[in-house]
Amino acid sequence: MVGYQARYTHRIAISKSRLVSLDGDRIKLRCKDYLEGRRHKTLHFEGAEFIPRIKV
Repeated sequence: MVGYQARYTHRIAISKSRLVSLDGDRIKLRCKDYLEGRRHKTLHFEGAEFIPRIKV
């Protein structure tokens, strides 16, 4: 059980390679859209919208 939990407790929510830019309160992330054939997209978020999305 400990080994299983350890795999998930030390991971970061967003890797540095996915972060495109951070401008004041605007965040741009690179992601893969699995519903559209794994196409790469860039998502734009305001800070207040971004925080609830990464909470676990």
